[in-house]
Amino acid sequence: MNVRKHGTVLGGLLVTLVTLSACTGSPEAPDASGGPRQTAGSESPSTAPEVSAEELALALSAAEDATPVGTATGDVPVGGGTTRSVVADALSVDAYPDRTLVRFTLASGDGQTIRLEAYSLAGADWNLAYVEGLAVVDPESQQRLSSYREADREKGESAFQTCSAKPKSLEAEKFPQTCVLPALDPATETVTVEIPDLPAIENVPVTRHGE
Repeated sequence: MNVRKHGTVLGGLLVTLVTLSACTGSPEAPDASGGPRQTAGSESPSTAPEVSAEELALALSAAEDATPVGTATGDVPVGGGTTRSVVADALSVDAYPDRTLVRFTLASGDGQTIRLEAYSLAGADWNLAYVEGLAVVDPESQQRLSSYREADREKGESAFQTCSAKPKSLEAEKFPQTCVLPALDPATETVTVEIPDLPAIENVPVTRHGE
């Protein structure tokens, strides 16, 4: 793995791991001044759990040797009304009592350089810095959990997500990504991983930790 990429990815993720409200959170989490933050959804905790730098570094570096457990290929909008083929490999979904850690990689589908835009691999809120809108779905209960994000109370819009930094461009080399989500139901054994602009990756096994 390119060391520069690894450092950029980890740094971008660590910046976001500071008392964040969840995309699917229910109660409003207070900001530093005691006022409420805006949240969306209704079924997950209001603040992100603490995740150590060591754990995140290990999760990202593990992408070097990980075997994909699911793959999706799709045409992603990249500007000028054009699309380019992008491949995503789901590497793991690790479930902890207080969080879910999703690891995956992104790469150019044809091996040529792809320049990504703010709306590439994005959900309703375009974001040049992060993969906006990543989620996992329990196929049995249909519980859908999205990555945590911080809401800007003054502007009324999302600011950051607890996903590692989105690459500015993609090459043939796989670019590692990690996202922190709310905790899964203890009975969940497999999930569908949803990455914006790409087909859903189904039947991704859940690995349990600390239970």
